[in-house]
Amino acid sequence: MNQKMQESVIKSLLDWIEKNLHHPLSVDYVASKAGYSKWHLQRIFKEHTGMTLGDYTRGRRLSESATILKITKRDIYDIALEYGFDSQPHFSRAFKKQFGVTPRAFRKSETLDTKKFFAPIKYKKELSLEADIVTLEPMLLVGKRKEIPSKVGENEYFDFNSRMKIWDDHFINLRDKPTKLIGLVEYISSRSSRQEYAFQYTAATAPSDANNPVNNEELITIEKGKYVKFHYDGAMDGMQDFLYNIYSVYLPKNKMIRRKGEDIEIYKPLMSSVKNHDINCQYFIPIL
Repeated sequence: MNQKMQESVIKSLLDWIEKNLHHPLSVDYVASKAGYSKWHLQRIFKEHTGMTLGDYTRGRRLSESATILKITKRDIYDIALEYGFDSQPHFSRAFKKQFGVTPRAFRKSETLDTKKFFAPIKYKKELSLEADIVTLEPMLLVGKRKEIPSKVGENEYFDFNSRMKIWDDHFINLRDKPTKLIGLVEYISSRSSRQEYAFQYTAATAPSDANNPVNNEELITIEKGKYVKFHYDGAMDGMQDFLYNIYSVYLPKNKMIRRKGEDIEIYKPLMSSVKNHDINCQYFIPIL
């Protein structure tokens, strides 16, 4: 098998693994699906990625299960079975080996430590994200929170259609020329289902830009804190991949710890450009 063909096989295999993380994904199983001998597949996988096939699939399954632990109230036993572990003790041992804590302790922590997450390999595709570490001063905002339930696997929290519906309602309470528009993002367990999570979004502005905040909205205080800051300038449909790459690739690769708090979006120019499917946004994630 020549080099180009090997690269094609590994790329297809990486894509297939991401779509099948709920399966046991043993080396024998993956090799049989790929149509190659176990020995041959393991050899070319390590040659092209720098890690063994078994380590990669196990690391990705545990990383995905860690996300589910954080954003849902799903039973740990159910999560273990869903990600191919034959028992909760087996899952807990593997989880503690990778993350250094038990699944229960990981769930209870107020931070999200991404240092031990396995980022999905974007084969032959460099991630072009630039970021700065900044400190934001306190902000007083006026806004209205809305909780959007979503099923796991449906990336509602990266979808801008949901945001636009909330902003449409918020525009009713704005003066003609607000100085800036700010979105606050938080991922929480769903109140209605142990199996789901919720995407809580707040459309906010400075108090001077809102009409009747007491009757329609609430005052929100953002405390001074440390953030990693990103910038996106482009089409609305590209924002979803941008946010996914931040959380699934950039934070783990840079071993960052997300602290308690909300992500902050600051739009410039104003939302009128977003309605024309063009986004210029600064995106801040709270970190330690």
